[in-house]
Amino acid sequence: MNTTDVLLRNSKAKTRIVANQGGTRSSKTYSLLQLFILRAISGTYSGKTITVVRKTFRALKRTAYRDFIEILRNEGKYNISNHNRTDHTYTLNGCMFEFIGADDDQKLRGGKRDILFCNEANELSLEEFDQLNMRTIDQVFIDYNPSDEYHWIYDYLLTRKDCTYIQSTYLDNPFLLPAQIAEIELYKTTNPTKWKVYGLGERGYSEATIITNWTEVTTIPEGRSVIGIDFGYNVPSSIVKLTQHDGLLYLEQLVYQSQLTNNDLINKMKDIDKTTPIYADAAEPARIKEIHRAGYNIRAANKDVGKGIDLMQDNKIHVLSTSTDLIKEIRNYKWLEDRDGNILDKPVKENDHAMDATRYAFMGMLYKPKGIGKGLHGTIKVKI
Repeated sequence: MNTTDVLLRNSKAKTRIVANQGGTRSSKTYSLLQLFILRAISGTYSGKTITVVRKTFRALKRTAYRDFIEILRNEGKYNISNHNRTDHTYTLNGCMFEFIGADDDQKLRGGKRDILFCNEANELSLEEFDQLNMRTIDQVFIDYNPSDEYHWIYDYLLTRKDCTYIQSTYLDNPFLLPAQIAEIELYKTTNPTKWKVYGLGERGYSEATIITNWTEVTTIPEGRSVIGIDFGYNVPSSIVKLTQHDGLLYLEQLVYQSQLTNNDLINKMKDIDKTTPIYADAAEPARIKEIHRAGYNIRAANKDVGKGIDLMQDNKIHVLSTSTDLIKEIRNYKWLEDRDGNILDKPVKENDHAMDATRYAFMGMLYKPKGIGKGLHGTIKVKI
């Protein structure tokens, strides 16, 4: 079997978690599958169940599942009688390999296994990973391209003492053709971001990331301001302040907390000037009315998601460094992707409470509907 150094490094890892971060064509997926097959044939994995998972089975079928069958055939080990094409399982020397998609909730939260391999783990949510991890007895292997600048993998897994970190690039794969190498190295001049991620195997930022034009600041100057509110209870209620000063825009998180009644929320708004325009979630008219009765200059927000995101993308944003929840949401605010990985024109509706509040504030301050003058505030007229 032709193998790379990536297989050898993984074979030496004895920790609970083995994280493979690498660029394209570094052999990380192929090498891990080879390692599992060799351990099955040798008896090391005798009687064990190995689960290979990706975000969707459709994507898994085109990648790791296909590679697994190819390796078996190349080694003369494929036996059609051992292959259950309905359940997507394969029995090899007493070991059972199963291939599942995390989009199948029954399988995600189903039976236990001995070895887990999360292919393209950066596609999984932390909740999906936790469901798989807690049902795994021995070792968990993951691989991923570091296309996200911020991700739960970096904070939640790589910081663990029982995690082995393995980084690889295309240079670790001696079996690449010259034409394949040339295509990868073309990124050096055509796309430095992709070169960093797919060539060097280093962290970049996802093409699905919505807000990239922001920076942290330690202070915010005085200026004209508006407030955005996204209501919640079991999920956090979020209040964000947007300030404009000398043509620059600044964001500050004022409230980010769950289990708040409207009275609780009003109590937390004591320091907000009651003349400041407030734009709140239009789906909660009763809560808006109650806050208005408390003396605040509140109105229903324009909830046009597309226009709100356009405004946020068109302006350089400065975020107060103490706004930790807001910063976390900005980093993880991404476009939805379809089953084939194509980016859609809709944001992921998950952990976006501060982002919704921010979008309401941007629409209130900057959006000028047709027929409305150039005033900074008061562009959205809603009767309360």
